[in-house]
Amino acid sequence: MCPVALKYGRSIAGKPRLVTSFLDNIFFLSSPDALEQFKFNPRPYLLPKMPTSPIKFFVMGHPLAGKSAFAKELAFITKSSVSANFEMRKKMDLHNIVYKK
Repeated sequence: MCPVALKYGRSIAGKPRLVTSFLDNIFFLSSPDALEQFKFNPRPYLLPKMPTSPIKFFVMGHPLAGKSAFAKELAFITKSSVSANFEMRKKMDLHNIVYKK
């Protein structure tokens, strides 16, 4: 995983052509910009508890319940991004659940 992306809460695999070493370790970066940032000053990306694993939330609910607004607010607070995973939505379709009494 790219340590620069992980610092900002994104889980992006590094590319073999964007590689550098620091303190006898090899790091794969995800973009030329990330490689440049890491080479300029790698320490902020390797501080204790860094890189961190991104936190993922799955917001679900009934239509028009405010899921999108809640997800956007949660992303703003946690300084992350919103990703609409339609495959997961199909698997978790609330309208197709059969309740047994």
